[in-house]
Amino acid sequence: MESLSVCFLNIVLGDYFVLMFTMFLLVGVAEYFFQRIPRRHYALNLSGALIWDFLQYWRHRAEHGSRFLWQLHVLHHCDEHMNVTTASRHHFLELLLAPVFVTIPTAILFQVPPVTIAILSLIPYAWLYFTYANIDLGFGPFWWLLVSPNYHRVHHSLAPEHIDRNFVNWFPVWDILFGTAVAPRWGECPPTGVAGVSVQTLAQAYLLPLNAWQRMLSRQVRDGFPGRPPEGTPPSA
Repeated sequence: MESLSVCFLNIVLGDYFVLMFTMFLLVGVAEYFFQRIPRRHYALNLSGALIWDFLQYWRHRAEHGSRFLWQLHVLHHCDEHMNVTTASRHHFLELLLAPVFVTIPTAILFQVPPVTIAILSLIPYAWLYFTYANIDLGFGPFWWLLVSPNYHRVHHSLAPEHIDRNFVNWFPVWDILFGTAVAPRWGECPPTGVAGVSVQTLAQAYLLPLNAWQRMLSRQVRDGFPGRPPEGTPPSA
């Protein structure tokens, strides 16, 4: 059996290869369209960040709300020992969603300049390493201002009251506005993971969504829509 450290190092390397290739491609596409639409104004960096986080919020929420998309996201959530490496624990197919549903809409619909998009494509990863840190750190009464490690740990918690909460990368305001915010508490360190899902090897990691989709399809063909959610589906999905 592969060691977990080697397994997830391979996942990270593969993910970043896919991410960098996709980002270069789609930022180029965004630049092409941006040059061909009327320029009413250039968005400020802060407004660009808010727009980016808004779209990330709904992309992330869709992954939890869709049985199909959840199978791509479950690899990220099934880490029982959440730490900075969890930020890079993603299936490579999942990495294709953010550029398609966040980068291009940000550029075309909101006319955020490509340079700002490129910056916003990198900053979240630096900040995520902080928010995934296995430390008891929150922002107290200012929890609503910016995501902290305690705030994001709630999102990964197995506690029923934490399921499908705290989706944002940066600004809790979107969770607050759409009713998915839970304020973290000092000293709270809930267990993380996905009940019934354990990944030990690289092969298991990459086959995880494919196996789940195959089971979903087989069950639908046999019985119609499944009477119970597939393995790894969150309770609210």
